[in-house]
Amino acid sequence: MNRELLLEHLAQAERHAADGRRHIESQRRIVAQLVRNGQDSESSRHLLRLFEELEAMHVSDRDRLREQLGLPVGPAMASPLMCSPGNSDRAQRPDTENA
Repeated sequence: MNRELLLEHLAQAERHAADGRRHIESQRRIVAQLVRNGQDSESSRHLLRLFEELEAMHVSDRDRLREQLGLPVGPAMASPLMCSPGNSDRAQRPDTENA
């Protein structure tokens, strides 16, 4: 695969990873609110786990592409394609195990 195509794929993987982080953060807030309100959170927790699994796949794909391009790989690296302040690779997970 040529470098230009790899960069296009990397840009897409970066977008997917960023979208995934936002979905996870949102779903964590939903779960936390359900728990605080004493409501059933089982299906929301299941969806959160699915989002987290999907996010892991996106990050793996992004890291694989970065490696192929000779770019830094890992949570501390900053993307040359999509640098967005306030986005971390993993948001803090609320304590939902006790609900």
